[in-house]
Amino acid sequence: MPGRLDAGLHDTKSAIFPYRNTDWLDSLPAYDHSAAVDVWLDTLRAIQKSTNYYWQGRALPQGVNMVLPVLGSYEDHISVEPGTYITAINAYTQQAPGFEFQVFDEGAQTYLYSRKFVYNTMAGQMVAAAGVTPFGPHFVPGPLVVLDPGLLTLQFTNLDPVNTNRVQVFLALAVPVTHESLGQSIVEKREEQ
Repeated sequence: MPGRLDAGLHDTKSAIFPYRNTDWLDSLPAYDHSAAVDVWLDTLRAIQKSTNYYWQGRALPQGVNMVLPVLGSYEDHISVEPGTYITAINAYTQQAPGFEFQVFDEGAQTYLYSRKFVYNTMAGQMVAAAGVTPFGPHFVPGPLVVLDPGLLTLQFTNLDPVNTNRVQVFLALAVPVTHESLGQSIVEKREEQ
């Protein structure tokens, strides 16, 4: 298909593996039916094909959904491996006005992401009404790379001027494969003398 990246050796069909590891991307409505957002998946496809990253999901805030006060805010901090990509963001909002979500990269000293989560602002919606169930995924329109030291400040702001709002965010992360990120250390074989 025009515009798609070429497949690598590990992205081919065989008798043992009847599907390519990126076939699920080809099936997403956002990729095949939305001309304005189809390129959003190219970065994700390249990351997945490279095999230099592993997938990690982070639910925020940790634990149950958080209730934001009327027009109130909440701030959280997380640490990720430097060089991690934020590839997609899913969100849940109880109230139709939604909430604003911002990601500030402490290493870059800039916002990587700032967006309002309300109904009809996400690619690949899975529900027909706001506030009923989670919706998404929203594939980010370009690479969001976390710089060293890998510290992110996350801010949630309720946009409902009347009601409290129960919210939850899920970040899809592509973490670079390193000995530290996998919790491994290099073991060297020593020759007995």
